[in-house]
Amino acid sequence: MKQTLGKIASVSQIDVDGIPDWFISPDDIDYCSKPFTCGVSGALHRGKWGQGTRVVVKTLTVEASMMNFVPPIALWHNLSHPHVLKLFGACHVSSPPFIVCEDATFGNLHDYLTKPSNRDNIWRLLLQAALGM
Repeated sequence: MKQTLGKIASVSQIDVDGIPDWFISPDDIDYCSKPFTCGVSGALHRGKWGQGTRVVVKTLTVEASMMNFVPPIALWHNLSHPHVLKLFGACHVSSPPFIVCEDATFGNLHDYLTKPSNRDNIWRLLLQAALGM
């Protein structure tokens, strides 16, 4: 995609902003149209990216401001920590815009901690969350 953009810009002699490192084309993502959960800012879908990597795709609602979309994505994409959910990338030019991150093994923290069998892990998980900040 980046090579194609470079060639088009070169031939047409148009100054084109580069594609962000975190950009993922909508063509590279395949996700279930039915979300597994919805929130104020968007819906979460299970999907596959690239060579079949299992991911979660967050599609953003119209109310989610595009002005506030790019800076946090650029910051999150550069984070690499075992206690922080990995962001693979995003697409800010699709409709709807979306974010692609790793599929959390145990779901969200609230659901994990409310299971009685997981209560013994609370302090260990709180420490991991603090280490990720």
